[in-house]
Amino acid sequence: MTAAIVIVRAATGGPSGGPEATVREFFDAWSRGDAATVVRDSVLKPSGTSKAGLVWDQRALASMLSIPQNRRLMTGVTITETTTQGNVSSVRVTLRYNGVPYFMRLDVQQLRGHWQLAMYPCILRLTFPSIDSTVVIDGVPVHGNAGSEMELDVCPGAHRVHMDGSPIVAAADTVTTPVEPTRTVDVSPTQTLTPAAVAAAQGAIHSWLTTCANATQLQPGNGCPQSTVGFDTVSNVHWTLTGDGSDARVDMATLTSASATGTWAMTATWDEQFQTLFTHHQAHDSGRFSLILTWNGSGFDLKAEQ
Repeated sequence: MTAAIVIVRAATGGPSGGPEATVREFFDAWSRGDAATVVRDSVLKPSGTSKAGLVWDQRALASMLSIPQNRRLMTGVTITETTTQGNVSSVRVTLRYNGVPYFMRLDVQQLRGHWQLAMYPCILRLTFPSIDSTVVIDGVPVHGNAGSEMELDVCPGAHRVHMDGSPIVAAADTVTTPVEPTRTVDVSPTQTLTPAAVAAAQGAIHSWLTTCANATQLQPGNGCPQSTVGFDTVSNVHWTLTGDGSDARVDMATLTSASATGTWAMTATWDEQFQTLFTHHQAHDSGRFSLILTWNGSGFDLKAEQ
């Protein structure tokens, strides 16, 4: 589902002094973080190139303007020229945009007795996380398939991008660099397991291997990785864990599960009896494991990948 661009047009209110007064009020309101006035005095024009639009409303602007960098984004605004044709005025302004000399030519149109200037958007190119999660841009949720890409028309400036987390996945908050009108900025929220989740996963792996090492059979099965062979009557089987999986790499699989790969090693000792002959044996076994760990609310349940 994509979000539609909402163009806000106020029927009443605002300055009565014409297009130049509206332009001055717009920039003054921007610098003091007055999102209601910014929305009243302007519209966001679709770029025609993005695949989806981001809501242009007071909530999104208030989120943007809560970033101090955005309120200081456009300074030293001076109107240098105004031309009018019909009910549309073209107001040329010079300013410093993010500290760099810049000029804008703003079309200001009278609609229902109120002047509004046209803002031309920048494009925010969002790459969704590799697993399903809600992404919120300037307080507005956007939806897309995991790993997909979406282009959004947004107001020039820096944008706040939030990705929801879970009990095991850390939420991510990113503020983009300020973007000029008609330019593009890329953003890719990064999902990572929390340190506590990684520790819990490694603890579950160690517990699994420790339990397997308590087996009293040469081929314990039941999801345990070790196995060796005896040829006669076997007794006194003992396994010793020598590689406990602490080298495991733990990666996110979903918001509630993880995958882990690593190595294990064990040494087995046992006795064999053939008629009246007793012999003592020792063998080493080792290998790699691949596990899926599912969060159960307080820890991980694990099973070997097939």
